[in-house]
Amino acid sequence: MCKKSFIVYCAVIMLILAVPLGGTALQAVFRDTFPKERELNGVSTVPETPQLSWETLLSGDFQADAEEYFTYHLFSRRTQTRFYNQILYSLFHSTDNQEMLVGWDDYIYEKPYADAYLWEMPAWQEAALRENIQKLARLSNELAKRGIPLVVRMSPSKAEVYPEYLPSSYDRFVAMKQNGAYGPSWYDVFTDEIGKTDLPYYDARQLLQDMKASGEVVFTKGGTHWSLAPMKEYVNGLNALMEPLMKRNLARMVETDKTVETGQMGISADSDIWDICWNCFSAPLEYPSPHITYSTVAGEEPMRIFTVGQSFTTILMDAIYNQSEQPVWDETDFSWYNTRVMHYPSELAWGTQLSEQTDDYAYYLDADVILVEFLQNGDGAIQFQFADNLLQYLEAEEAAP
Repeated sequence: MCKKSFIVYCAVIMLILAVPLGGTALQAVFRDTFPKERELNGVSTVPETPQLSWETLLSGDFQADAEEYFTYHLFSRRTQTRFYNQILYSLFHSTDNQEMLVGWDDYIYEKPYADAYLWEMPAWQEAALRENIQKLARLSNELAKRGIPLVVRMSPSKAEVYPEYLPSSYDRFVAMKQNGAYGPSWYDVFTDEIGKTDLPYYDARQLLQDMKASGEVVFTKGGTHWSLAPMKEYVNGLNALMEPLMKRNLARMVETDKTVETGQMGISADSDIWDICWNCFSAPLEYPSPHITYSTVAGEEPMRIFTVGQSFTTILMDAIYNQSEQPVWDETDFSWYNTRVMHYPSELAWGTQLSEQTDDYAYYLDADVILVEFLQNGDGAIQFQFADNLLQYLEAEEAAP
């Protein structure tokens, strides 16, 4: 390397070091007036100021906390991250996010769901699942004594509906699974075991496969959750299942307007992992997304629902309460992952929070029906925990003098 090139090389290295360090120092001095970088997409937690003491110093906690604090507040970190990610997106259509998979035609998957699609359930976990389903059956019997139906429903997984777009590294395994070379998955065992009970069970797997085959956008390229496309048929089918349990006619959703637009999301969840996956300056949403609005054919009486489940339920809530002129369910209390409870309808698109925890069982027992949502590529842990907690509450109430 010639002397001139070496000087330029050293100058670039010094610049790379000096700008972030100098900017961080200025940022600390002029905290209120110094320009702030836009946060990266996704959820981030601001580290607390590290506490210096002999105890934290000797244990190494101070050093670890100081490193995390400095990394988070390092000037230009977010800009440099976006620049690096822009190169990955623009040149290679790949991501540095370890939780995301970029498949064929830029279809994005969350890695845990894709891996779960190809996971075979060991025998010892089958036994645990059977026991949990029997607890659900016991809970159903206890609720029936109080005139409250319990309905179990299944939400779809993107990997189950669109396995052909998984990355090429998955191709051989997807082919093996589709040719029957894999053992039963969690979903296979779940559906088999619940079929041996009297539990009302709603699974629209075939509906979604048929809609996909007819050209409907059931999942968008950049969304981990289902789109609005299957909401009307899914909810109407669920209401049809619940009608004989509740001994009354229930409302139905009717599509009043439907378009599929490229580059404009029907709901925010149609791109919920797109921005997180790329996290760069520009990754245009150049893929189709359904836009649908609904009206309602009223039922015989108002209906109040309590449901516990996962983030897929938020799409149902969005369709019912935000995209519809009149909700098909009059009131819904949604326990998000068996933690906070959200109430619909609400002035807020994501519902009004009633509580931080799902523990007011007396209130939930005022519902007309209780729905427990599972996911095709999940393990159902939080749903079974809710069922166990409610069962204990009911059995303790029954045993009380």
